[in-house]
Amino acid sequence: RYDFFYLPRDVKFRANLGYAFINFLTPEDAAAFSAEMNGYRFSGSGSTKACAVVPAHVQGLTNNLAAFKRTEVMRSSRKPYFSSGVNV
Repeated sequence: RYDFFYLPRDVKFRANLGYAFINFLTPEDAAAFSAEMNGYRFSGSGSTKACAVVPAHVQGLTNNLAAFKRTEVMRSSRKPYFSSGVNV
């Protein structure tokens, strides 16, 4: 379970940039995601890269919201997903 998700995209090449930011609701949610996705390889992507799950420098919904409010992406059509009830 999560309340924040952002997958940056390259609009020119119509592809993601190879990383994402996710804020999980509990440490257990983060651990379950890490156990499932760390080392995962996306079939059909044409890449041999494996997913690496690492903690972000910014932690928590409020801190992510504050950090992203200062960025250009918040003034574009590619905004991050925030759970319902969050004003962006």
